[in-house]
Amino acid sequence: MHPQIIPDAAHIVWSKPVEVVFPNGKRCAVKGPCEAVRLLTQEWPTDANTPCEKAKTVCISALHHDQCAEDAREAFVAAVNACDFDQQRRELERLYGEDHDLWPDQPVFHRH
Repeated sequence: MHPQIIPDAAHIVWSKPVEVVFPNGKRCAVKGPCEAVRLLTQEWPTDANTPCEKAKTVCISALHHDQCAEDAREAFVAAVNACDFDQQRRELERLYGEDHDLWPDQPVFHRH
């Protein structure tokens, strides 16, 4: 379990949001480490020692002011880049066809 996030942590924002486009076409502009932690926790698979887990750890540290918010952004960008969304899109098309309205809201991930 993660330490409690300090109350003003939601106000920590990055110099530039990170846009994430999921395989199902869902778009999300992540503005800071608080939003990144929520996304990484609720919609991302995380295994120890993966870029996603590292990003979550760095973002939580930024929320506690133990690490720079821009370092958290850099780690989050690395986590986004580590996800093979093209592969996920192909898998969704295989499972549900090309009609994006039929695709689930959350991304489908397969661990390799």
